[in-house]
Amino acid sequence: MHHLSALCVSMRNVLRSLGFLLLSTIAYSVAYPQQLQALHGSSYAGYLANSYNPAAILNSSKKWDVSLFGIQYASVTNGGFVQGANIPGLLRQSARDSMEWITYNGHFRRYFHLNGSFDVLGIRYRIGSDAAISFGVRMQGYTHFTTNSIEYNDRMNRINGFFNGNQTTPEFESRFQSANALVYSFGFSKMLYQTEQGRLQGGVRLHYQQGIAGMYGRVQDVRATQVAVPNLGARYQLLNARGEYGYSGNLDEILNTPKGTTANVNSVFQGLQGTFGADIGLEYVFYNANSAYFDRKWEDYSAKISIAILDIGRTKYPYGKYSTAFTQLQPIVLDTSLQRLFDNATGLGTFTDTLRRFILQNPDTLQGVFAINNPTRVVLNTDVALGGNFYVNADLQMNLYSTREMSVNNTRNINLLTITPRYEVQQLGVYLPIRYTAEGNTWVGFGAKLGPVIFGLHNLGWLFGNNKLPNGGGYFTLQIRSKDKEEGQEVPCPRF
Repeated sequence: MHHLSALCVSMRNVLRSLGFLLLSTIAYSVAYPQQLQALHGSSYAGYLANSYNPAAILNSSKKWDVSLFGIQYASVTNGGFVQGANIPGLLRQSARDSMEWITYNGHFRRYFHLNGSFDVLGIRYRIGSDAAISFGVRMQGYTHFTTNSIEYNDRMNRINGFFNGNQTTPEFESRFQSANALVYSFGFSKMLYQTEQGRLQGGVRLHYQQGIAGMYGRVQDVRATQVAVPNLGARYQLLNARGEYGYSGNLDEILNTPKGTTANVNSVFQGLQGTFGADIGLEYVFYNANSAYFDRKWEDYSAKISIAILDIGRTKYPYGKYSTAFTQLQPIVLDTSLQRLFDNATGLGTFTDTLRRFILQNPDTLQGVFAINNPTRVVLNTDVALGGNFYVNADLQMNLYSTREMSVNNTRNINLLTITPRYEVQQLGVYLPIRYTAEGNTWVGFGAKLGPVIFGLHNLGWLFGNNKLPNGGGYFTLQIRSKDKEEGQEVPCPRF
C-alpha cells in the first residue's frame, strides 16, 4: 500500500526492517475459527462450533472429530484497492503485471483491519450422552490502523505535501496496533436441562495464550503551521505532537540485527509472556415437534438460539528496547527534518536514536510489559431448520472495545451481522453468507464442504471483481470425523 499515506511512503527504509514482523502478522493472522462464519449454527461443525459458542460442540452426533491446518484471513480498508486484482487474474502473469494500488483520494477517516489465524490442531470428543470436550492449538492475529478525518491523495509523496493538503485540518491523529499470539484452548460443554420441547446446554472454553509478536503506535495532537525559511521557501513547522510506540522485546533481533529465517523464528519464540482468557456461552435447542423423543438425533431440531461472550482477556508482551513515549518536541522541527528522519533511517534503532536526538525533547524509554486487549464481544446466534436439509443462520457480533481508543490497546472482530442460508448434510454443504462488517461494508460470500474439506471466500468480488481486494478474505480447513453410526437414541430421553 505504497500510497496509503505520505508518512508510509517516506518510511520505506524503516519498513524494510519491519518486513519480517509484517509478514509474520499476516502469516499468524490467517481469527481463529471465529471467522468461519458459514458454519455458525451448524450441527455438523463439531470442533469448529467453538467459533460462535463453546456450548455448541455438543450438537454433533459424531463421537469425535479432528480439524487440521485451518487457515483464515479477512481484511477491510477504505484506503484504496488493487486495480485489476482477482483470483483468476493472480494466476496469469500478464494480469499480475498490470495490477496496481489505487488510493481513494479525499478528506475522510481512514482505516485498515485484519483478522486471521492458523489452526494447527482442533479436537472434539463426546463424553457419554450429555457432554463434550475440545482441545485446540492455533496462532491468531489482529492488526488495526486508523486515522482521524484527513485529506490525502496519491500525489502526496512527501511530508510537505501532506501538511500542505491538510492546512484546514485542525490536528492529525493515528493509531496502529498488532497482536499475534500462540493459543492453547480447552473447552467443555454439557447439557444442563432438557424437556420434550428442547434442551439447554452451556459451555466454557479456557485459553492460555503467549504473545508472539505485538506492536502498537499512536500519535495525536499533531499540529503544524506554514513558515517561510530562507533558501527553502514555504515549509511547515511542527507545533505540537505527542504519542508513543512499543513492540515486543522478542523482536529486537529481527528489527535491528536481521539474521537468517531460522534464527528469526527462534528469536520470536523466546521470552514469551503468558496470559489466560476464556469464552462462555449458552445455547437452547428447540426440538422438531414431528420427532419422537425416543427416536431423536442430535441434528434433529427446529431452531437454536444462543448467546456467548468470546475472547475475554488480553495478550501481554515485554517492551522492546527502542519503545518510546513523548509529549514534547524540540523548539524548531521542520517538515524537512522529519523527511530526513524517515529517508535516512536504516532500522528501528537508528530511527529511534535520530528521533530522540533531533525531533523529541525529554522522551521516555518504555519498560516493563504492555498489554493488548483481545477482541471481546457478545455473540447472538439464531439458526432455523427450514426442512429438506436447508437452514438459515443469523449471527450478530457486538464488539466491546473500539480500536480508535487512543489510551488503550484494543483489538476487535471485523464482523457485525451475517445472514447465512445453507444446504448441509454430514459430508456435503453449500453456504451463502451475506455479511455486514463493523465498518459498514457488505460482502456476499460462498463456502462449501466436500467430505473432510471445508473452504470458502468472504467476498465473491475476489473471484469476479476488479476493485475488491483487499476487502474480503477466505478460509480452508480439513476435518476428519469418526465413522460411528448416527443412532437415533443418541440424545438421552428427558426426565419426567
